[in-house]
Amino acid sequence: MMRPIVPHDSEGYMLSANHAIGVNAVREEEVVVTVTVASEEDA
Repeated sequence: MMRPIVPHDSEGYMLSANHAIGVNAVREEEVVVTVTVASEEDA
């Protein structure tokens, strides 16, 4: 099976945060930090 192409890193992190990407394919700590920083920047 081929992996889908995710054109923007931010989309990949959001998919990971929503558990749409398997836990074996991501570093959970990196996702948490990146999504947290991004949400603080939007506020």
